[in-house]
Amino acid sequence: DWSANGSNEVNLTWSAELRGLIFDRQKLANYVIGNKLPELTGLKLLIVNLDRLAFILNRKEQIDFAKDTQISFNLSGEAEVVAQVDNAALVAKLAGTKKRDANQTLGQFEEIARAEVIFRPPWARRFPADPADIVIVDVVD
Repeated sequence: DWSANGSNEVNLTWSAELRGLIFDRQKLANYVIGNKLPELTGLKLLIVNLDRLAFILNRKEQIDFAKDTQISFNLSGEAEVVAQVDNAALVAKLAGTKKRDANQTLGQFEEIARAEVIFRPPWARRFPADPADIVIVDVVD
């Protein structure tokens, strides 16, 4: 609609309806990984490049957003998957642990593929007893 109000001004009114799909990134990652890598089911995994994968909505012209409860789509590309480690549980397990037992403790977390333990001062033989004194630096290659 538009109307002139007798001056050099024109009032325009425009309405639109937008429809779209919103996905929970974690649930989508779990679904995709569960279908492609079932041996990793149970780990908390995340696809870090999800926004760079090709998403193609199948039969999008036939979708009724008001009624349909399921949709079909294709997701393609090379997904970069990382495991999410429960850092609070990790530091709780490490607290007070002897330096020589670090690998055994880290081995209890199957989502950790590789870790480097650095003690400061270097002559320390145990992790601090207080978990708040343990610093975890997440590095993904």
